[in-house]
Amino acid sequence: MDNSWHQSVPDSEVGLKNLLLTTDRQGLLNWLHALSALPVTDIANTLRKALAVLNQHQAETGVLVWLDDLSGYLDDFSRQVERTLLDSGLPLDSRQQATIETTAKVNQAMAEYYAQLLDLSVAQSLSAAGNPAAYFIVQALKSAGNVLLMACQTYQPPFSGFWPFCYQLYKRADTAGILTDPVTLAGGKTVTIAQAFNEMILLQLADMNQFRPQEMRTIHQIFSELPLAPAFTTLPVADGRRWYLLDLAAGQPPALCKATPAGPSADCFYICGAPVARQLEVLLQSLHAPTALKRLNPALFIRVIKTLSGQLKRAHTRLAKAEPARAICGFSNIVDYMRQHTAFKVKTGSDASKTLSAADLSLVPQGNEFVHQLQWHYRDDASAIGKIISLGNALDVNSAVWKTPEEEVLPPKVEALNINILDSSVRGFKILWPQTGQAIKVGELIALLQEDGRRLETGLIRRISKLSAGGVVLGVEMIGFECELVRFARPGLNRESKWAIVLPGIQALKQSDSLVFNTSGFAAGESIVLNLDQITVGGRLVKLINVTPAVSHAELLYYRQDET
Repeated sequence: MDNSWHQSVPDSEVGLKNLLLTTDRQGLLNWLHALSALPVTDIANTLRKALAVLNQHQAETGVLVWLDDLSGYLDDFSRQVERTLLDSGLPLDSRQQATIETTAKVNQAMAEYYAQLLDLSVAQSLSAAGNPAAYFIVQALKSAGNVLLMACQTYQPPFSGFWPFCYQLYKRADTAGILTDPVTLAGGKTVTIAQAFNEMILLQLADMNQFRPQEMRTIHQIFSELPLAPAFTTLPVADGRRWYLLDLAAGQPPALCKATPAGPSADCFYICGAPVARQLEVLLQSLHAPTALKRLNPALFIRVIKTLSGQLKRAHTRLAKAEPARAICGFSNIVDYMRQHTAFKVKTGSDASKTLSAADLSLVPQGNEFVHQLQWHYRDDASAIGKIISLGNALDVNSAVWKTPEEEVLPPKVEALNINILDSSVRGFKILWPQTGQAIKVGELIALLQEDGRRLETGLIRRISKLSAGGVVLGVEMIGFECELVRFARPGLNRESKWAIVLPGIQALKQSDSLVFNTSGFAAGESIVLNLDQITVGGRLVKLINVTPAVSHAELLYYRQDET
């Protein structure tokens, strides 16, 4: 067969038809090799056209001997798109968004192609796959799983009709009694239809909006590597666990079951993630945990476990609130902003106690009104700065030993961004981040400017719930209503000091003094020294409160030098 065409990559429908309907396996591999030299966007568009040709001429081609090679190439290409685009922060620009959408459509077309092979009589001749029907359904669900993962990674729903497509495949396998028939894929891995279906369901139940794209990939890999089995039933048990409804007829994504149904239905299944949460909790403590699990931050994986078990719930009432605000995102940007403004430099002497004042908690959750009433009283008792002043009198006040090249460089000017607050509680906000704003990620530190920028309320971006033409909707967990800029280091290593942010505790909210930093290598229980405007005090990182890829947030205990 003449394979000279592999030196160029046809992208027209006619060229792709001539190529795909006549080539052998080696010719296909040559074409894929040539395709890899193109820009990512061109690869995605060419693959989309190729799958459209295959679907259109399926009756002519039947089961192609190189189909698994094309599917494997598509899997690898999808990973490449993830690495180059999805960890760059959101919002994506129009070109990036188009590449993501095209890649998702290619995976969708691959899933539809495998599903349609079920209806071709030629499928029965595919003896290498063992059970042809089970093989094609598994492959279709695996490609659909790629679509769902990419949708999660862009914080958007999958294509219209996605869940009916998956449910129909599951129902067809259930009717045929082949849900647990083993299917051997390329590389020797054995998978069942039930396992492939469970991967997607667990991805949906684990609420991927609270993770970064690469973390989602790792979680998806864990779900695919382990024989995880959520509880399935035709009638949920009122046992206090969180059950989700899978209505195969309605074709909607799994939805929380709020009431016990009167009786079973042929098209309705109920699923509970609690058994999987228990399996994962045991694995997390095991020395034989899978490699993918070890790569994930344990604190983040605990969030997966709590979500699947139903333990992760909102603790405070949200009140609707639509108003403009100003914000800064990113630890380094917040530090640079604080360095530029004298309001965040600690005063000495009698003015020191006035540096921080109570936060104006004007939005109060129902049942916590006392916090609002006492806000001006508990601040006097919990002032971190007051403790620093009193504990620092006898310590080294020679600020020269703290000078580092990083500190002496003037910070770049940081401008706050105009945002919109959509709702609020005493411990969180939902905000609309503008499309033209700075790129953001889950886990980043964010600061809301108060009192004309003289006070900052800090929080962590916990979830991205929706992308819209107007921007990105963020869920923010507040971790501090005031903050102060410090330098911190290990004892005796002052010249290696780094910037950090002190968050004074709030007793009424059971919130201790804490420290936010983006330097790795500090562990819970470790002793540190802090410097604020020529005042040095010792401290200890009692425990880690929050750990994200962007920052660490630790409870802070102050002590005199002679207490160490």
